[in-house]
Amino acid sequence: MTKTPDIDNGLFDEIHELIHVQLEGRATEKQRHRLETLVCEDSAARVMYVEYIRDSVNLHSTVAVDGGQRIDNCSDLLDLVKTAERTNSQIPPEAGSQIPPFRTSHRSWLAVAGAVVLLAVGSWGVFEWSSNATDPVAVARVRQTIYASWSRDGDDFVAKPGDTLLSGRYVLDAGLARIVFPWGTEVTLEAPAEIDLRADGSRMLVNGQLIAKVAPEDKGFTIDTPAVRVIDLGTEFGVLVAGDGESEVHVFHGEVETRQAAIDGDTPGNSLRLTARQATSFRVQDRVTQDVVFNPNRFSRAWQAASQITATDGAVHFMHPAPSSVVEAQTEANDVMLVFLERERVSLSDVTAVTITQPGLYTTFVDRAAWLPAGVEVDSYLVHFDPVGSDKLQSSVTAQGSVVFNRPVLAVITRGDQLALSDADCAGSNTQYLAPQKKYMDFYPRGLQGLVDSLAPYGPAGANDWIRLSQDRRTLSIKCTAGGETDQIRVLVSAQGEANAPPKLEAPSLAPSRPFHGQPFSIGQTIEAEDFDQGGPGVGYYDSTPNMLAVYYRPGESVELVRTEKDETVTTHVGRARTGEWLAYSLDVPDTGTYVVDVHVASSYGGGGFRIEFGESSKATKVVIPQTEGRNKFQTVTSTPVVLPAGQHVMRVIMEAHHSGDWVGNIDWLRIRPVVVSPK
Repeated sequence: MTKTPDIDNGLFDEIHELIHVQLEGRATEKQRHRLETLVCEDSAARVMYVEYIRDSVNLHSTVAVDGGQRIDNCSDLLDLVKTAERTNSQIPPEAGSQIPPFRTSHRSWLAVAGAVVLLAVGSWGVFEWSSNATDPVAVARVRQTIYASWSRDGDDFVAKPGDTLLSGRYVLDAGLARIVFPWGTEVTLEAPAEIDLRADGSRMLVNGQLIAKVAPEDKGFTIDTPAVRVIDLGTEFGVLVAGDGESEVHVFHGEVETRQAAIDGDTPGNSLRLTARQATSFRVQDRVTQDVVFNPNRFSRAWQAASQITATDGAVHFMHPAPSSVVEAQTEANDVMLVFLERERVSLSDVTAVTITQPGLYTTFVDRAAWLPAGVEVDSYLVHFDPVGSDKLQSSVTAQGSVVFNRPVLAVITRGDQLALSDADCAGSNTQYLAPQKKYMDFYPRGLQGLVDSLAPYGPAGANDWIRLSQDRRTLSIKCTAGGETDQIRVLVSAQGEANAPPKLEAPSLAPSRPFHGQPFSIGQTIEAEDFDQGGPGVGYYDSTPNMLAVYYRPGESVELVRTEKDETVTTHVGRARTGEWLAYSLDVPDTGTYVVDVHVASSYGGGGFRIEFGESSKATKVVIPQTEGRNKFQTVTSTPVVLPAGQHVMRVIMEAHHSGDWVGNIDWLRIRPVVVSPK
């Protein structure tokens, strides 16, 4: 409901509250009289009343009013009010009466308007209004359930997203349930919980806990408990009710008014206003209130669901409300990657540079760029890793985890420059971000480095950062390694839900690799290490010395290839491999099963090693290179077993550890074979 300029803020808030309690059927006689007086004597108040209905619910039903006239929608209702005002202004008041001439008709259309709200038909479905208060009416709709098990009025109840909830008492025994009310307010219940959704529009949380995310149009939304009534003043809040009725109210954003419940028919108790990050406990019998510590973690599962995050795993932890700052050294933890919702329903104001738009495994980021077109509507999330002492140059620490969204991921931003550029649209208004800057060369401290050379002046040894976006675009797996800086990743998720397909991009991400010989390698086939996939750096391979180009066999590629001659035989192998580099090989697996990889390797020192990953299966196996009789004296070692599903995979050999001579070792060939199971 929009405030008109001729109504001051205090009167606007009063009318809003009076309209709300009147339409919910819980107004006192004094409140009804006050609303009637305001509406009768102030034309702006009359328009507010009708526009409240028109703007809040999309009506397509028809209702009969006094005299048999029918109303097709709220615009007709507004016309009816204006007509009634004109007609009744011609009727003189009774002698001695101070009642304004519009009041008689106002009683009629005021009642009609209240009925119209309960007859709304549109995206909500049918709301059947009845004068019998015991008849069930539609009061809400299910938006999402997560492992929910619940009942209604003692009977087992099953609901799927989109189903209407009738008035009644609901018990949620397990899981979570997100429900939405007619004016857009969303409530998430976390089991075990019991809530009474009444036909008059009121709601009583009998026990358990919920969070409420109140829509701007629904200011004044209320939740009752045995101890307190919570009245929204434009906010997000959580409520917990114990078995004895004692209730806690925690405010996340905005402000609420609390009114202690009446005892044994007595008048309600004192009112109290709570603002963001405040919490208070209310007792039933003695009306004692007590400040308690604001604890958002008690509602973290519900807020995670309300933020449309299905699950987190490993080091990734959801946070609500968002942190006040994501500048270095403000949220330090070595084993936690925070993920939080920055902004909802952002319409990108311009073509937006992003790093990743396609499913797959990504270990390099600096040279990646794609674009989302202007106007795409997204929800923006930030993953934030801030190790202890991140404002100083120090040894690196690593964290790994995943986050699952219930809608498609459209793009991921991992480059510091792209993060800075997208802040204007996507950064949260209540969070402080690091100002755009270059720390050195092309490295921005907010973004990810990717795999790095162990000899780089500032880079840590070993595999650094990588990201995997699943084929269904729901799961983002992340590994972050950070020392004297923070790692940040912005995730842009479809704000349109399941039906929103990824938009056509201005430019694609790097293409997938292609088999070197035109077709994937097969099980049992010898894979020469130098026959890595085509596609170039960042696709078929990653090499930390891009200026050292091969001059034979694969000229122009920067992978170090070593050629040896013995007994008039010339052989080629991959040599001088450094930690963080990788090679990709396309592979066809005919049958699901357990496999090992035989690898022909050599090392004068021993102790180097690598892991072998298989595409989107997230399967990996490890190989340690032993000390051989020399760098060209090869021997065969066998990896640990790995279970592979049937199908085509991209096998990546990722260098993880170097020996004392600063190299991983030399690799001649690989061969994948099934594990032979010995008969019992």
